[in-house]
Amino acid sequence: MKNSFFGFFLFFLTIFSVSAQNLLYISGYVRDINTQPLANHDVFIHSDSAAGTVFFYYNTIQTDADGYYADSILFTNVSATGVMNVTVTDCNSQSFTQYLQYGPNAMNLAANFYICSGNPTSCQAAFTYALSPNGSTTYQFTDTSSGNPQNWYWNFGDGQSSTLQNPIHSYNSFGQFQVCLSISRNDSSCFDTYCQTIAINTPPAGCQAYFSYHFDSTAVNPMQVSFFDQSQGNPNTWSWSFGDGTSSTQQNPVHIYTAAGQYSVCLNITGDSLCNDTYCKTVIVGNNPPGCQAYFNYTTDSTAAALIYHFQDLSTGNPQNWSWSFGDGQTSAMQNPLHTYAQPGIYNVCLTIGNANTSCYDTYCAEINVGNVITGCESSFTYTVSGFSASFSAYMINGQSAQYTWNTGDGLTLTGSNITHTYSTAGSYTVTLNSVDISGCQFTSSQTIFVGDSINTQNLWGNVWAGNLPLTNGMAMLYGINSTAVSNSWFDNSGFTANGTYHFDSVPDGSYRIQAIPFSVNGDSGAWLPTYYGNVLFWQQATNIVLGTANNPYNIQLIAAPGLLAGNGNIGGIVNGGLKSSTYDKVNIFIMNDANEVLAFRRLNENGNYNFGDIAFGAYKIWAEMNGMNTQAIPVVISENNPNAIINMSINSNTISGIGQSAVPQPVVKIYPSPALEILNIELSSATDFVQEIRIYGMSGNILIEKAITSKDLQFSLNIHHLSPGIYILRLQTSGGSVSNHRFIKF
Repeated sequence: MKNSFFGFFLFFLTIFSVSAQNLLYISGYVRDINTQPLANHDVFIHSDSAAGTVFFYYNTIQTDADGYYADSILFTNVSATGVMNVTVTDCNSQSFTQYLQYGPNAMNLAANFYICSGNPTSCQAAFTYALSPNGSTTYQFTDTSSGNPQNWYWNFGDGQSSTLQNPIHSYNSFGQFQVCLSISRNDSSCFDTYCQTIAINTPPAGCQAYFSYHFDSTAVNPMQVSFFDQSQGNPNTWSWSFGDGTSSTQQNPVHIYTAAGQYSVCLNITGDSLCNDTYCKTVIVGNNPPGCQAYFNYTTDSTAAALIYHFQDLSTGNPQNWSWSFGDGQTSAMQNPLHTYAQPGIYNVCLTIGNANTSCYDTYCAEINVGNVITGCESSFTYTVSGFSASFSAYMINGQSAQYTWNTGDGLTLTGSNITHTYSTAGSYTVTLNSVDISGCQFTSSQTIFVGDSINTQNLWGNVWAGNLPLTNGMAMLYGINSTAVSNSWFDNSGFTANGTYHFDSVPDGSYRIQAIPFSVNGDSGAWLPTYYGNVLFWQQATNIVLGTANNPYNIQLIAAPGLLAGNGNIGGIVNGGLKSSTYDKVNIFIMNDANEVLAFRRLNENGNYNFGDIAFGAYKIWAEMNGMNTQAIPVVISENNPNAIINMSINSNTISGIGQSAVPQPVVKIYPSPALEILNIELSSATDFVQEIRIYGMSGNILIEKAITSKDLQFSLNIHHLSPGIYILRLQTSGGSVSNHRFIKF
């Protein structure tokens, strides 16, 4: 009887293999960071050039009510291999791409995304702030949120809060504070949080100009712009130039433009004899409803040596025409073009959109660094600015010699690796460096600098190494340190070039620490650990950087992670109590052995959770590493009788401490039928906690189906008709943190 059954099963496998081998299935879920589905959300699926020139595919599909999407692609060449790119954009128009490798044995692929802090069609929190005339540490905060919120909650970063829409707050100490505004509506249809870091400094011997702006959605004229002075240093006069030939001397003016376009808006402030500063930024007007707003994103092709880029139109307002300028003299009228650059460099790419009835017209430009993968001739430069004088220093990433030509941005051309130039007027200038190395390879880069400031700024850079290779996937964190070296705050972060180089631009004088956090392909649990400058793991031992004068490069050698033995244990938890979502990615959870050796790490996810899954039984310690936070190591033991443990942590002032360990009972599970054809039934005969999430994995470890459960039901059914015949893993996670794995067969 057994032989007959398996013969019948193999017959089904053969039939399904023949009929489905030329179809590539791509599916997944798009959810917000609270695991709620995002319906009607665009998913871009397109082929990568690694698929070969005979295959080009580009499709946009939308998620259903469950946030689920699926696409099937017909192949004429059943032996083809290549890469498919799956891209979504979040509520802030940031693009996220997953690269899926397909082939004869990998034709059922999945890509899941967790984006946005709430419903993207609901509301978005935002605010501006300005120094109040009532004192040097008193600020007026102005709500500029969209979506008609009814409730406001402000956290001023110093332990104080407010529920007013537009509060005034006075700080009792100097330093950097992260201010967060959370908004909501009474019917629960709107919730969002937005955070900014503000610096409350001792009034400097000088001043620094800065401003923000926003469009008032209630204004009759869509080109009305409100400007907010956010300058430092107690200025008493303000001079605005709106870029259209008009000006104002008000501190916080409102200006109406007469034509759509891009305008360079400049604010000049003056005060005492040491205060004279100018700040400029580009303001795009004419893109408010009923018009449109141009925007795009781009991804590199997997064959990056060919300098191929995929451009994706993300504009709003239903444009009908697209005009691309790629910065190298080439153009395109396609909505989503593919462009190949002839050589590496910095290119200014612009997209102009419009429609037939002229109600929509807008332009958006962005600089892209083409060819970071070509490490042979990439160059860059550092600079320091003092008043109207700027000093520049060029360098090659690979350390080789080269010839340098500079365009200072005010019409002057200079040569040499180190130059100094004095500008005649205050303002912003785009400085361009052209380099030619000893092999004749050319590279171009540019940076925007501000001169005329009475506060000195510099830029920092360094290389990060993972063993003998540069770190290319991760982020570098720059933390500001006060005079006691106890209170610390995040100042800036940076990604890495293909050579493992990070950059921090326009950093004011002061004390800082730098930390490099590596990412791995499958999460944040790779072979290397987050490491501070000074090559240490913990912030208390990190080496301070003191500016006056930068001593680049500030190189970091990552410390290796010994890793964890595989097993059936699980340790997870959450960090809460004063931690905002925007700081989750700056907390690293270390797992250590009894000898206090760090074995591995995880970063907190978007909800403040972490998890060390499928690890061997034994005694461990959990440590939350965050700059400026004193942490208590929390011991935990997992065993066959207690395989799952939850270690939650709480932040109080500048201390992270544990608030308990609990064992989690596993539910008793029945799965049927197995083998299954189209429907898989799951029945829990007993469970202390309700199932929170169901996942189905392929044998290669990729997630094929993912479903969030919000009820305490004990029976579920999953539609698995689109899965290929084979063996799969069903993973259940309960609300208490229990994780269990079960195998089943699909006909």
